[in-house]
Parts: sequence; structure tokens; C-alpha cells
Amino acid sequence: MKVRWEIELKTCNGGAWYQDHAMGFIAYDNKIYHCYYMQTTSQVVIYAFNDIGDYSVKTYDFDKKFGLPSSLDDRWRYKADAGNLLLYAGNKWLNISNEQITHQEDFEIEVPKYVYPSNQEYVFNNRVIAFPKERTVICTNQETKEIVWKHALKGYPYTTIEQKNGCVIFGTAGKGGALYCIDMETGKVMRDASTKGTVHYCWYENFILMKDEYGHLQLVDPFSDKQIEVVKLKNRLVDYSPMIVNREYLYAITFSNVNKNGVDKTPYITSFSLSVVQ
Repeated sequence: MKVRWEIELKTCNGGAWYQDHAMGFIAYDNKIYHCYYMQTTSQVVIYAFNDIGDYSVKTYDFDKKFGLPSSLDDRWRYKADAGNLLLYAGNKWLNISNEQITHQEDFEIEVPKYVYPSNQEYVFNNRVIAFPKERTVICTNQETKEIVWKHALKGYPYTTIEQKNGCVIFGTAGKGGALYCIDMETGKVMRDASTKGTVHYCWYENFILMKDEYGHLQLVDPFSDKQIEVVKLKNRLVDYSPMIVNREYLYAITFSNVNKNGVDKTPYITSFSLSVVQ
């Protein structure tokens, strides 16, 4: 793995606020989109780029009465509709695939409220994964309600809980953080190496790409504590950094001056080449 190119993103006076860049990427019509909010100008900013780093940038002026990308109550989301890519930005649907951003006034769709992962139950076969207390995960038998296993966690669940190869996999953040991989039947913890926060990660083959505890990019085997490869970064990943794998490339949001207090943070779209793991 290595860095291919970077695009410096527009930002407001005082630098970027990490949470404004929490909106994920989306691949659409041979382009990848990243959308974010600039607080001092009340603008939605949309970057559309391709694999070689050619890009366009568009803005849309907003009033201040709408949800932010990281809002738990009114989280932003994408919707492909009738050949257009729409962005739900708090309380408006915007058409972001046209040359000029427009408000889709006639487009209405019920947008479900975001439900925090710790307030959900996840059923896999006859096993129920839940988080009854802060920083605690339990697995119960769906029929008998008996507890199969229980673990204390580093941090709180921040990602969707998924199942693969007989294991449940999820990321935690806040008061610590890790990527967890737990055998669903036995409760054996296959991986819980500290990351200081795992809010985003991507699959690549049977491996996972995510930030390490220093903000560098790492490729790990989720079914063990093995780190396959790490790319040391000048501009670092943070907990809120979204990422996407598209073909043999990874795209992620990185920030300058992450470890410097009181210094403006500049956001970048960073492209990485990925190699096949033998």
C-alpha cells in the first residue's frame, strides 16, 4: 500500500472541524463524491473525483437551520434516483450530480432517524448481540434468552455490527476504542487491539483497512491481532475519517496538524493503492 495523490479541500477560517467531514464517500457514475459542511460560510461543499485525481468542486449556500453530517438525529445520506445522485443534508434533498447543485423541492421520502448501534439488537441465526450497559456486549440464545457470553469493551460501539466467518465484528470509540472480532459461538475474542477509536473501516478481500492508534493506515487480519501492513502518514486519519474501497484503491479523509493543539487543521482526500495480499 502507498499514497498515490492528495486533494486539499476548501476549509473555513479557523480550519476544519472533524465532525463536518463525517459524511461517507459514495461511488456513482464513475466518480466518487465527498460532501461536507463549512460552518463559517453555511455552505455544503461537494467534491467529485476520479481514480487519477481529476476533480470538480461545487458549493450550495444554506441557512444554519439544518442537521450536520455527524448529527445523530438528522444524519446526512445519499439516494440515487432517476439517474441523479441526491444528498439529504439535514432537511433538504439536493441534486449533487448536475453541473449546478439544485434543491429537489418535489422529492420527498421518509428518512428514518439514526439509531445508535448500542440501542439496537443484532440477530445472527439464533444468537442475539446487544449492548445492555455502557461498554458491555452480550450474546444471548434467541430462544432460551440465556447468556452465551459477555465482554467488557474498550469504548462504545460506533459501527454496524456484522457477522463473518462465524464471528461478530464491530468498532468502538470514546474512552478508548478497538476493532473487535468475537467468535459468536464460543465468545473467544479473536481481536481487540487498541486503536484509540474505530468509527470507520473497510473490507479488502478478507482483511480490514482502518486507522491505527497513531492515525496511520493499517491493514489487519480481523480474525487475529496480526497487523499485515501499515502506511505512515504525514496527514493523519482521525476517528471521523470516512473511507471507501473502489476497485484497487482506497480513498479516505485525512487532516494536517492532528497532533498540534491550537493549530488549524486542513482536510485532504487521500488516495492509496492497494496490493493483493498473498
